[in-house]
Amino acid sequence: MGPRHFAFLSVALLLTTACGSDTGPESEGPVAEVRLLNSAVDANSLDLLVGSTVVLNGVQFRTTSEFVTVPAGARTLAVRAHGNAALLRSLETTLTPNGRYSIVAGGVVLSLAPVSTALDTGSVKQDRANIRIINVASSPDSGNTAPQDLLDVHITAPGVSLAGHDPELSLDARYSSYSSLIYFDPGNWQVRFTRAGTTTVVAGSESVGIGVGQGRAFVRETLAGGTYRLNVVSE
Repeated sequence: MGPRHFAFLSVALLLTTACGSDTGPESEGPVAEVRLLNSAVDANSLDLLVGSTVVLNGVQFRTTSEFVTVPAGARTLAVRAHGNAALLRSLETTLTPNGRYSIVAGGVVLSLAPVSTALDTGSVKQDRANIRIINVASSPDSGNTAPQDLLDVHITAPGVSLAGHDPELSLDARYSSYSSLIYFDPGNWQVRFTRAGTTTVVAGSESVGIGVGQGRAFVRETLAGGTYRLNVVSE
């Protein structure tokens, strides 16, 4: 059975080289919730910091943490290899009071996306296989003047021909984006990114088994030289 409902959210992204001036979680004031999706190939596990305070420890590669409560407002988010002092990537952003966010750590940058709990924009269905598509751009979205890089996203049973198959969604690879969950029957699924309007595959996963109530995020990012990488992260 094919997808029923999905939406695609643009992700504001700003890469920085060091933490800002905020000092991390406080005891009072408005709060938000964040979780970390680790798709960073340069670290087996990651710590997440808000300002100078570690809020998540040792999130394993290709896994997603639980949500944790952090102060809302203008914040510096950063990741480091678990237990190390040096930061790998950081992000200046503003967390809305009572908001929920997914922080995606790719191999190059961090991106941030709001998480909705509405049925058709992100709730896990316990009787379905739950698939999410995440695009992590390699540079900040604002003022991007690079040529369009339009891709179609196909979600099929393994090895199915893409000839005549309508993509589940399309995106511009220059901009970070984060889809809602798309629902399928439990089983083996394959995600392939193609040049828009063609069957030319530029990034693809192996067959991935997704059981009842399980979630998988397929995270695509652009590497140096314009090549693509696709990682699968358990949600």
